[in-house]
Amino acid sequence: MVQIHGDEKSRLNWRLGVVEGLIKGGDNAVRAVHLRTSEGRTSRPVTKLYPLEVAAEVTADPKTREQILDPEPQQQLTPKRSQRIAAIGAKSRISDWARQLRAPPEDVGTQ
Repeated sequence: MVQIHGDEKSRLNWRLGVVEGLIKGGDNAVRAVHLRTSEGRTSRPVTKLYPLEVAAEVTADPKTREQILDPEPQQQLTPKRSQRIAAIGAKSRISDWARQLRAPPEDVGTQ
C-alpha cells in the first residue's frame, strides 16, 4: 500500500495505490512500479511513492507463507570492481611508509 505523490499540496488529497509489480532498471534496481488505484492501473517512479505501514493477516498457502515470513537473503546486485594497477601500487607504498613510521629508530653508531 503506497501513497502516490500528487500535484496537490495537501497529502490528504494524494491517491492510494497497491503495488502489483516492479519495474527494474539495467542495474537490476527497482526504478518504478505498476500500481492499482481506485481509478485503474498505472505506473509511477518509486521517488513519487510513499509506503504506508499496513498490517494484514497472511492467508496464502503454507508454501507461499513460508517464503513471505522467511525470505531468502538478497544477492549482491552489483559486482565488485577490480582495482586499478595505480591504486594497488599506491596502497603498497602507503603501507610501507606507515610501517617505517611505526618502526623503532635505528641506532646511529655510538662512540
